[in-house]
Amino acid sequence: MKRIAAGYRPGYSRRPKVSATAQTKPLKSPAERLRLSLLLLSTVACATLPPPKPAALDPSNPDAPEAPLPARSTALDDRKGEAAPAPAATYTCPMHPEVRETAPGRCPKCGMALEPAP
Repeated sequence: MKRIAAGYRPGYSRRPKVSATAQTKPLKSPAERLRLSLLLLSTVACATLPPPKPAALDPSNPDAPEAPLPARSTALDDRKGEAAPAPAATYTCPMHPEVRETAPGRCPKCGMALEPAP
């Protein structure tokens, strides 16, 4: 047998039924009507306006120009305008660092490709 919850009667809902013809109370004054209509218009106007576009120099703007890179500092250069000599390229095996060659090729011990030395 089913237990019946306290206060429950078959055929009745717990919520009071609201008539389909129930009307809200009329607005009392023209000022109240004006306030309600302005509130309604302001919410509709805010919802329909497009979002503001970011400024041309705003970093969040995808069309903004990129900032130029700063000039390279020469304060720590010891060359003073001379061209640096090109370092001799050496190649070494990743598994056998003692193997050093001047040209790319294969390691004589394991056959792996030689990589440029750091």
